[in-house]
Amino acid sequence: MGPDNCASLMIVREVKPGCESRYADISKGISAAAARFPGFVSAHHSPPANGDAHHVTVLQFDSMASLRDWEESPERQLWLGRVEEVAYPAKVAKHINTGLESLFAAKGSALVPVRPKRYKMAIVLTLVIYGLLVSLRPILSDLLFGLPEYLAGFVLVTTQVLIMTYLIMPLVTRALSGWLYR
Repeated sequence: MGPDNCASLMIVREVKPGCESRYADISKGISAAAARFPGFVSAHHSPPANGDAHHVTVLQFDSMASLRDWEESPERQLWLGRVEEVAYPAKVAKHINTGLESLFAAKGSALVPVRPKRYKMAIVLTLVIYGLLVSLRPILSDLLFGLPEYLAGFVLVTTQVLIMTYLIMPLVTRALSGWLYR
């Protein structure tokens, strides 16, 4: 499954006083355990910020089925028992990315995932797509020479989308996160 179908589980917890260090260790253990499950994509933890008392954890899987497998696993239940010792009951939200927004996924600080403003996404996508198009055309021209135009265009666009989705956009969104999510 591609990133357009990613399923996210966002958990917001308030940690009991004096248990912050233990909670951090448990969060790392949960991420490591989830990472061993098929379909795992990423895990992000955000400690409290701006006077908020809540820790936010976002686990992403490649599909809702993979997320469900993790949620129903005995291993997750074991970790939840440990978390309940050091934190109050959680607020939980599930989200399935529905389009290009998945290229801009970021850590959230509330139950709603953080997304950049649309004009910022448009600027970044325009620059990335243009840059890839200009750089890939000369690189692939020998390979594409002699192919029918529709097939050459398909190969070029497919290569561009794969590089953009899996390589360039994660780097660009990280590098520009201060501006994108401001």
